[in-house]
Amino acid sequence: MKNKTTNHISIVNKMILMGIGLAVFYWILESIVMVWVWHEGNLIQQIFAPGLYHLMMRSVVVALLIMINVYVQVTLPSRKRANEEIRNLAKFPDESPDSVLRVGQDGSVLYCNKVGLPLLELWGSGLGQPLPDFWRQIINDVLSSGLNKNTEVVVRGRIFSLVVVPMVDSGYVNLYGRDITERKRAESLIQEQNVRLKELDRMKSEFLSTAAHELRTPLTSILGFSEILLKRKLDEERRNRFLKIINEESVGLANIINDLLDLSRIESGEGFKIKKAPIELREIIRENVNLFKSQTDKHNFEVNIPSHLASMEADKDRIGEVMASLLSNAIKFSPQGGKIRVSVEQTEEEAKVSIADEGMGIPEKDLPHIFEKFYRVDNAFIRVIAGTGLGLAIAKYIIESQGGKLSVESKLGKGSTFSFTLPTKSIGEEDEGGIGHEESSNS
Repeated sequence: MKNKTTNHISIVNKMILMGIGLAVFYWILESIVMVWVWHEGNLIQQIFAPGLYHLMMRSVVVALLIMINVYVQVTLPSRKRANEEIRNLAKFPDESPDSVLRVGQDGSVLYCNKVGLPLLELWGSGLGQPLPDFWRQIINDVLSSGLNKNTEVVVRGRIFSLVVVPMVDSGYVNLYGRDITERKRAESLIQEQNVRLKELDRMKSEFLSTAAHELRTPLTSILGFSEILLKRKLDEERRNRFLKIINEESVGLANIINDLLDLSRIESGEGFKIKKAPIELREIIRENVNLFKSQTDKHNFEVNIPSHLASMEADKDRIGEVMASLLSNAIKFSPQGGKIRVSVEQTEEEAKVSIADEGMGIPEKDLPHIFEKFYRVDNAFIRVIAGTGLGLAIAKYIIESQGGKLSVESKLGKGSTFSFTLPTKSIGEEDEGGIGHEESSNS
């Protein structure tokens, strides 16, 4: 806008100079003609020539003055508008919600609006002071190319999006900046969530495949052995053996279906109906250990429980499910056998139950995800072991629903220890002999 106004003024000046030049030209021409008329012309020419030439010259000058006047009358309003726009542009940086700086070629700050002052402080600069050294190269490159440059800079943990606009004729650049730290954090969070959602989608697809396999396997056994029982006459021993297999596979099938139903309740937000009542934690542990003892001859069980446990309230059936899930995993993931230790520790606030095995262990990278729905460790040896990947997620929900915590410690190739806590209601008095232990083992 400033260049446009300057052009208007320049044109007016040229026209005035042109008028003066024409006036001088006609004055010289008149002088030459008058000299010639007085020496060569007749009487009539001598009488009328000066008046005619004076009239011609005045007409030309008047015409030029009229043209200049008309032009000025037309251009003055546009000049006024141009000046108003320039004044408005001068106000704009102060009213801008973003940082606006004017920086000289040497990197010194010539101007900064109020919003930009904190940015200068972050750079350790101020009005009349130079920006950090790396700006000099950017400013020189922009002024040399005449092209805008977009860049992002990190200043003391804040992220700024900056546009550098060259003012080549003036030898400085305008720098427009916006703090985009929160936007970047939001974008990063969204990106992480998208990655996580894709991973969950992948795990769900994998779960459906695994669940279909886990359902098909017991169904195949049930159908096969029931068909044999219906079509063949078998002796008592074989018939009982086949019925036992059908029963075991039916229990496994029911467990899978229960897991799916439990997961459905969790995801729908309904959750479990927790029925809290006073429980005997010792009895729950003993019942489950005895049950799983009978299912393996490769493992030795060692149980350490204080002789007096604090009284507590919990859902007996659900705590039994957690114990069964953790003992089942301890057996499954230590296929070579070994010792399984079940222990209880207590404080004034809680009782802690731990189940430790000497099995495969869990890779460190998988530990943060081990309690997530559908998650299964990406390990060739572990993947051959049956399971839907829901047991630990459901166990975690059960324990947390009753005010406790479920955790794991593991070393690959050394074994794993799963522990859960339950809040105690009160602390029971210990015998005079102190804390005793009951231990059992099965070779």
